[in-house]
Amino acid sequence: VLLLIRSYCWCVCSRNVLFYYSSGITVGVLASLLILVYMLSKLVPKKSGAVVLLAAGWSTALYLLQHMYLNLQSLLQGYLPYILGYLAVAALVSFAVCYRYGPVTNERSLDLIKWGIQLIGLTFVYNGTQLPAASLTIILLAVLWANIPERLAQAVRTWFPRKIRRLTQEEYEQQAREETRRALEQLRQFCNSPDCNTWKTVSRLEKCSPVRFAKFVEGDSHLSEDEVCAYDSE
Repeated sequence: VLLLIRSYCWCVCSRNVLFYYSSGITVGVLASLLILVYMLSKLVPKKSGAVVLLAAGWSTALYLLQHMYLNLQSLLQGYLPYILGYLAVAALVSFAVCYRYGPVTNERSLDLIKWGIQLIGLTFVYNGTQLPAASLTIILLAVLWANIPERLAQAVRTWFPRKIRRLTQEEYEQQAREETRRALEQLRQFCNSPDCNTWKTVSRLEKCSPVRFAKFVEGDSHLSEDEVCAYDSE
């Protein structure tokens, strides 16, 4: 329930590329029979005949889906290779269509997708409990939560700030050593790359000799023995 409420409030799926392709492939696999019927209806010359064929095709497709659902185990045992082949072909065709048109970028289309996901989530929430009053209460709270003004939300966060965990002395020193090591390694990689202007870099050295900097680039430590001893003595 909490996950559905969260998906209702944020609805990141409406802008997610993975969700776009997965939902497109799923719809393509399930609707492939209906698409086939629609293509066959184009071959019928009369409009009335096309409507009759399309309506009959929808009914036939729904009947076949129901029949397959009721006899799923026997179908899997007897026709597993054909079923897998059909699913693979339908999934590939659906992926090609989704790839051809690309993810949705229109804001209004994204809003429609978001509202559809919200409606599905609220439907699951309503059917997730045996108490209609509790389901309606959860739905009402989710709707109110999703439509809280930003100013009010910021005020609530100001009144109830989250506790910030501070680093201990040991954690601070460990993080400092790790960040220093990473930064020095990035500096070595940049100096050894073709993007580095060697003469310009050397001209900027003030307190470090070019020889010492060259040794550092080649892999030596950035600290001398005297500096290490002075640091340990402190």
